[in-house]
Amino acid sequence: MIMKNLISKIIEETGQKYISFDYEGFDFIFSYYDNKDDFHLFLFSDYKDLISPMNNINDIEFSLNDLVRSVQAKKLEKYAERYLDLNLSCVVVLKHMDDDDLLPFKKAEENYMITKKYILSYSENSKIKLSEELSKNNLNSIVQSLNELAVINSDCLNNSINNDWYILLLRLFIKIPFLNYETGSDEKESLVDVKELFMSSLDNQSTDLYNKIIRNYQSTIDVEEFLRKIDYLEDE
Repeated sequence: MIMKNLISKIIEETGQKYISFDYEGFDFIFSYYDNKDDFHLFLFSDYKDLISPMNNINDIEFSLNDLVRSVQAKKLEKYAERYLDLNLSCVVVLKHMDDDDLLPFKKAEENYMITKKYILSYSENSKIKLSEELSKNNLNSIVQSLNELAVINSDCLNNSINNDWYILLLRLFIKIPFLNYETGSDEKESLVDVKELFMSSLDNQSTDLYNKIIRNYQSTIDVEEFLRKIDYLEDE
């Protein structure tokens, strides 16, 4: 399951409509509610394609602002009357290699001009492994499957070196703003707050580790090196 298909399913189950389009060589999904002015723009790209037009990787925050502004004007103009410019979030779904520098993207997240930005980064390996884990689940709902995986596999944090798919799973809940909204199923069940359930399943040491990973981990950093820096592993 590619990331675009996964996110499309999540959008549908959370009661939204969406359109897909290409613009300036990039692949987009725009999702929206009929009865609520809350909009989300997903940009799908790999690292090299996104930074190749730039002379300086540190300019990524400004390049993203320019791109989103242009998309609003050229592709989403009919939503302007619904105050799109005030109610739009942009999620950059970024495929990267282990040696790519993602630190400038963290700065982009902190730049709220034009739109609030979320960088959902993933590697090919983590995507494949997450797809494999999802395929083992018999639930019809992808959102419920993600919730279940997050809760029953919380011990993966104790072995994050071999479980980068679980870090990606957590990022889905952190970086997609609407993931915990009400489902679009017939039952209209409220989604379980995965973070609350997940955190309640951890002991104190695992809770501390989780918080440090979410705050500080970048996939460009060697996992063992990172764990040593946060005093989780002792030097040999």
